Amino acid sequence: MPRKSKAIFVPSRPGKKDMKPDKTTPMMAQYMEIKEKYSDYLLMYRLGDFYELFFDDAAAASGALGLAKTTHHTTYMGREVPMCGIPHHAFDAYIPRLIRRGFKVAVCDQLETPEDAKRRDGSKAVIRREVTRIITAGTLTEDSLLPGSLNNYLAALCFSGGIEPKAALAMADISTGEFRLASWSADAVHELRSFVARSAPSEIIVPGSMLEDKKFNPFVAEFKDKIVARPEAFFDPIGAGKSLCALFGLASADSLGSFSELEFGAIGALLGYIKLTQIGALPKLARPRREDGGDFMHIDSFSIRNLEVFEGSGGGDAPSLFSTMDRTKTPMGRRLLKGWLAAPLTDSAKINERLSRVEFFRSDMRLCDGLRGILSRAHDVDRIMGRLGLNRSGPRDLKNISETLAIAPEIRILLADAARGALDSPLSAMMESIAPMDDLAHELEGALVDEPPLLVSAGAFIRPGFDPTLDGYRRLNEDSRGVIAELQARYSLDASIASLRIKYNTLSGYFIEVPSAKATPLMDPKSGFRHRQTLVGSVRFTTPELEEMEHKILAANEKYQALELELFRGLCADVMARAADIAALSATLAELDALSSLASLADENDYCRPAIDDSLAFEIRAGRHPLVERALRRTGGAFIPNDSRFEEAADDGGATGAPEKTDSRLWLLTGPNMAGKSTFLRQNALIVIMAQMGSFVPAASAHIGVVDKLFSRVGASDNLAQGLSTFMVEMSETAAILNMADERSFVILDEIGRGTATFDGLSIAWAVLEYLSKINRCRGLFATHYHELGAITGKLGNVTAHAMETKEYEGDIIFMHKVRPGAAESSYGIHVARLAGIPRAVTERAGQILETLERDGAKGHAGRLAEIDLFNYSAQPVPSKADEDRKTERLAARLREIEPDSLSPKSALEILYEIKNLLDNT
Repeated sequence: MPRKSKAIFVPSRPGKKDMKPDKTTPMMAQYMEIKEKYSDYLLMYRLGDFYELFFDDAAAASGALGLAKTTHHTTYMGREVPMCGIPHHAFDAYIPRLIRRGFKVAVCDQLETPEDAKRRDGSKAVIRREVTRIITAGTLTEDSLLPGSLNNYLAALCFSGGIEPKAALAMADISTGEFRLASWSADAVHELRSFVARSAPSEIIVPGSMLEDKKFNPFVAEFKDKIVARPEAFFDPIGAGKSLCALFGLASADSLGSFSELEFGAIGALLGYIKLTQIGALPKLARPRREDGGDFMHIDSFSIRNLEVFEGSGGGDAPSLFSTMDRTKTPMGRRLLKGWLAAPLTDSAKINERLSRVEFFRSDMRLCDGLRGILSRAHDVDRIMGRLGLNRSGPRDLKNISETLAIAPEIRILLADAARGALDSPLSAMMESIAPMDDLAHELEGALVDEPPLLVSAGAFIRPGFDPTLDGYRRLNEDSRGVIAELQARYSLDASIASLRIKYNTLSGYFIEVPSAKATPLMDPKSGFRHRQTLVGSVRFTTPELEEMEHKILAANEKYQALELELFRGLCADVMARAADIAALSATLAELDALSSLASLADENDYCRPAIDDSLAFEIRAGRHPLVERALRRTGGAFIPNDSRFEEAADDGGATGAPEKTDSRLWLLTGPNMAGKSTFLRQNALIVIMAQMGSFVPAASAHIGVVDKLFSRVGASDNLAQGLSTFMVEMSETAAILNMADERSFVILDEIGRGTATFDGLSIAWAVLEYLSKINRCRGLFATHYHELGAITGKLGNVTAHAMETKEYEGDIIFMHKVRPGAAESSYGIHVARLAGIPRAVTERAGQILETLERDGAKGHAGRLAEIDLFNYSAQPVPSKADEDRKTERLAARLREIEPDSLSPKSALEILYEIKNLLDNT
């Protein structure tokens, strides 16, 4: 479960004898009142230029952020108050660290100035403060808090238990406005896990009862760090309909489509959580887009991890399939490309349509490169519009909108030139979606300075000449310095005090300051100066003229700020009025970016366009692993390609009583470890994913019948947190595959049964292979080190044996990294052990034991073990190859010294003894 801030520390009251007057200040009383409402959050309480945290919040934040903890000058119930704080301008730098540590943060801001508070309630007034926002992992909107390549989804899950549980999931990215809805009535848990794994929401709101439902235990265990449990009442289907109507300004939610009660419950929880965290506000969301699980390839979370689709095995910056493929220029395009990769299509027509668009750019790289150059100037308008909808935008956001709108005409011209003369150009629909918004672009360009500040509070972001009234206030502000300077020069001359200065601070406003030694003449009321304050070394004065000037300057500045804010809000309103057109433009830019990125990838790496249809074909010629190939290129190496060809067995009409095979739909792949079995398995699975997402693939050619589900069981891992061993995890993943795979699925399995005893493992591998062949009838690769399984391929009509090619040279094994027909004759485990650096004495002894176990005539496994001479073990290390080489060199040197014709019989005999001694003792 996500980590929460601890309950606030409240010291117990002392006994009556020790009772002292409570010295709690009004400010601390205000803090306590607010904290009581937000006890589950770290409360960031604004005090001047700092956000302060108190009590246990201070202890938690100081530990998470490495901040010094101190005490506040006030007390609470007679005790010191621990505190720590961060500067308000560094807020964005600290918040991500707290969120990553699992905290939720309530931001309490000042809603008035100290002057406003004094006018309202006198000198002892407490500045009014309220929580203006709650920040959680799923509700971030600022660019500084979010990676541009990732959607930041908030999900809400509603379910019904029983023998066949059902589930509905509503999901939104409030930073971009995306709103998705999915539901499942069969295989709910498996399908739900797959959907959530590929969508990767930052928070998942679930009913508390789900945590107790055993059928959802696997889901809860897998995503426990993201789950936020809420009471059942939070999933209110009736309230959901009202919230949808309010969100989209509708009289009835029926116009959005038909929703089940579970779907309404998920929507209600999602929108309720957004309202809670945004303090009643709702962002601008798109209408919910329903997703049918059948539209996308099912890839479970195990397979996504095993295949390193989004995260490399080394974590962090380790290469993944996505990082290898990504060539995008915009954040919107990067998110879209990742979405395509997370949800490969299963409709062959839609796949081929996307492939045709990629091919259009691939065939004209000059057009592709020109487009990518223009796209590199686009900004993340989706997230900007999200902030505008929540009133969190600033002048720089509007400038970025302006610059993005400005590239639209360039793209229209570029695409129009490319499409001219082309029949049924894939770009036609895209060009139509780029609505002309030149008027808005020109308005924003004319209104904003070239480099506006990030925040409205910084001011001075409206371009001179845009508004005459604002220009008048600006001139008065700018001229005030000159006016004050002239006034200071006149006062200095009249008073004959060269050191007289007119100064300003926020507490005192404008004042005249002179050294104490020169102040006496000005103390005379007839001098026209009025005494204000005496300090050490100086005295301060004012005049009616200076006070009037100050009033005009401050009034002008106040009017300037108010008018500039009014103009900013007007610009925001103009942008929001075109929200639909801007969203369509952003979607088109994202698609152009993703398509041109795939085209650039294909051109750079010599990828081919796959042929995709609804058959059960699977034929890849000279396939390569995209990640391994990239790594080899960086070191100057070359990847060795391999073919894969699976076909459904052709029945000969019963003439022979057995199917006649041209090839199979299931390969049994044998061979030693390190020979490349896992790489071969993974590259075929990755090629399937790439092809059905609409990408060209690393192969000479590829023909793939649409795959509906892809399963990968490659690599060893355990899950100690759930008490699962490596073998148990392996069996759980294998069980899921056997229960869900069908003839349209693609399965890769590696080393099934290796985590248990030899005969147990061999038996399990044998039975799994039979089940895949006879029951699942899927396409796939079954890799194993049990080369004995090659014997059963003739009994299974749709399984053929293949092996990783190896060669032996002078007792060593050489890996060719090529796949050949037939089964391996050995697992070569001892050879691999020798390559890994196992001492030669161990590998030699292993060879002796293996020879005994495999000897003909031995009576069973136990009999073979009994025949092994346990006393025939030499504790002396077997000489290494280097030792043998040195012995050979010494013998050769001695033999070269001998002159046979000059030897007497006795000398010859002595030399023989010498050579024997060298052989025995060296």
